[in-house]
Amino acid sequence: MWISCIQSVGQTYRKLPQLVRFVLHNSSVGALYGAATAGGLLLANVGGLGELVSSSEQPIIPALMLFVGFGITIGSAYVGAVIMLLPYDD
Repeated sequence: MWISCIQSVGQTYRKLPQLVRFVLHNSSVGALYGAATAGGLLLANVGGLGELVSSSEQPIIPALMLFVGFGITIGSAYVGAVIMLLPYDD
């Protein structure tokens, strides 16, 4: 069942226009970079951030807000940079 679902998603992804696939792929990569950055900040306890989040009553909520915020911000910046670096004809 899972294999057929994954194959269906793959077929749908391949049917998308090339530009849409380009943006989806690069935004996913950028969001992963953002999540890695947020995780690094938490693990390194920069400015006491990791300690502050872990001592919260519900640490999942601030951690999720941090990861989502960094994912959106860095993901968008990554897509913008990749689009601006595309080769073009004059």
